Amino acid sequence: MSFLSDLLFLRFMKRRAKRKGCGIGDLVMLKTGGPVMMVVDVDLEEAECEWFSEVDQKTHRECFMFEMLVSVNDLVPKSHQ
Repeated sequence: MSFLSDLLFLRFMKRRAKRKGCGIGDLVMLKTGGPVMMVVDVDLEEAECEWFSEVDQKTHRECFMFEMLVSVNDLVPKSHQ
């Protein structure tokens, strides 16, 4: 692939991720609960998230499928936004 096609493909992936509610910089949580995480990167199927754990006082990073995540904004009632 050329640099231009790589760049266009990357822009496509980031737009697709944003439509799923997981753009870089967004705050998300697992649908099953857990800490608030920040999306630090995206690809076609996953968002790489980072969070700080009070338990071990460390920053963690892991990839999650978009379907496993929910935007923190979606959890706040519209009257409080």
